[in-house]
Amino acid sequence: YLDLKKLDQNFPDIMHPRRGSRVVFEALINRFARDSFALVQELLRAERFDAVVHHHIALGAAWAAEEAGGPAASVVLAPMLWLTRDDPLSPQAWSALNPGPFSRWLAYTLTRPILRFMIDPLTNRVRRELGLRKDPGSFLRITRGGVVNLGLWSPLLRAPLPGDPPNSVVCGFPWHDRHGEQQNADDRIERFLGEGPAPVLFTLGTAAVH
Repeated sequence: YLDLKKLDQNFPDIMHPRRGSRVVFEALINRFARDSFALVQELLRAERFDAVVHHHIALGAAWAAEEAGGPAASVVLAPMLWLTRDDPLSPQAWSALNPGPFSRWLAYTLTRPILRFMIDPLTNRVRRELGLRKDPGSFLRITRGGVVNLGLWSPLLRAPLPGDPPNSVVCGFPWHDRHGEQQNADDRIERFLGEGPAPVLFTLGTAAVH
């Protein structure tokens, strides 16, 4: 359970263009890595399992699977997190939407060491608290790792590329809560869509939706 109003009050920089990423790591990812590590460990001891399937930022689940000696599958929602060389990377509001060859090379070359510099101290602090050894590059290894790495987006938006993780599969968007009454569009929506040119719909993801 997450009290979003309290979270926003305690961490006003959570959507800050520069400080936001660190706040998300401190307030969300690291906080729940501790709890999820213990919970998944308990589940793995209690039940026979074939594999642990986890979101790439569920670090505690990935660490618990590794400690148990079992296979883990990583689920990634955005292709930019695979850090593939030929994939245009526009991580910031000021980044070019369609970077040229040099900008792509520079982003690919610098992003990994910058992420390790920013993230390794945060993740290793939590790992020490959990009694785990220091693991440089743990976040990037989990993001691109797993016995299978599932990319949950449509190949129409971004097809597989040669530099993707070796065990990766772009398998399309997941369906959430499919329900006979809910998956059919309301008549008012159908009328709206039929009354003019196709609209453009955009949504805010992850922490921004709150």
